Amino acid sequence: MSAVSLKSIAEILVGYQSRKRVMSAPSGTHRLIQGRDFVSAEHLSTEDLLSFTPERNPAPGETVKFEDILFQARGAVHYAHCVTQDLANTLVSGSFYIIRPDRARVCPRYLAWWLNQDPAQQRLKAQSQSTTIPFVSKSVFSRLDVRLPSLERQERIARIIDLRHREMELRRQIMERRQQLIARVCLAGIQEQGA
Repeated sequence: MSAVSLKSIAEILVGYQSRKRVMSAPSGTHRLIQGRDFVSAEHLSTEDLLSFTPERNPAPGETVKFEDILFQARGAVHYAHCVTQDLANTLVSGSFYIIRPDRARVCPRYLAWWLNQDPAQQRLKAQSQSTTIPFVSKSVFSRLDVRLPSLERQERIARIIDLRHREMELRRQIMERRQQLIARVCLAGIQEQGA
């Protein structure tokens, strides 16, 4: 298994930069992914993305594409998320990097997983710059070593991670339904007693 620099297997772009504060506009031309839209590194909630009209026309490469990896570069927690849905006219805030992997060499879901693992996280944490808010510079990020097994093994790891995410979602749904059932049973018990 080889170790390669991130910049040798992926293009790294900076998220949408605005000179002014981005203002919500329900009839805007684009949507914006921000840190608050992540429930966790694995789950991006796209239902309530901010609608707005950019102050300049974004270049086609700036819009988020299927299997782009969004990396939170600014903040206390640096995480990577692989986009697994088509998001038309969607940008990501400037606190993120957009990583576009060379799919002939690396599976995007594997790369996102690797970036969230301890070896990568420890190196990024040690090299992050901080005034008040920790920040991973693009140059440090681009030099990060990535362990790269065969593409076949990467795909297998990605499938295992996908199954784990599905298991977590099913557990969440079960817990939610269990809470609803308990609430209904308890409410029914109260109503019976009052009758």
